[in-house]
Order: sequence, then C-alpha cells, then structure tokens
Amino acid sequence: NATPYGMQLINQEEYREIMGALPKRKISRARRGNRRSHWKAKVSQLVTCPQCGAPVRPHHVCLACGTYRGIEVIEIEEE
Repeated sequence: NATPYGMQLINQEEYREIMGALPKRKISRARRGNRRSHWKAKVSQLVTCPQCGAPVRPHHVCLACGTYRGIEVIEIEEE
C-alpha cells in the first residue's frame, strides 16, 4: 500500500492531536464582515464645562479651568 510522495498514513484521532481544531468550511466574506461590524472605533463624547464653556469629557476634570463639579481641583497656570 504505497502512499504518494512518501506521506505516512495516520488515523483520524492522531490527525486531530497533531492539527488541533479546524473549521469545517470557509467563512464567507459576508459572515466575516458581519462579525467585524462591531469593531469600529467609538467617537468620544464631549460636554461643555459649566465654568468656562470648554469641551470636556464627561466625569473628567476640565483641563482649561481645573474644575470638577464646580470645585477647583487642580491649579492651572495662566500664561
């Protein structure tokens, strides 16, 4: 029972041990795209600072005036 190109015949269990998990069929472009449709980067939301009106990320200290919820938490050096 000669095998082509010197290949050695192995049973299915040995093949699975060597190869691991393999997909049964190719994932189509549509299925792949549908899975990746949620990978997009999110736009960061901005609100205006009530003290100075500068755009600030929600629940963060305003880097323009140094206030958070109306309380000055960091000192900003004025140029």
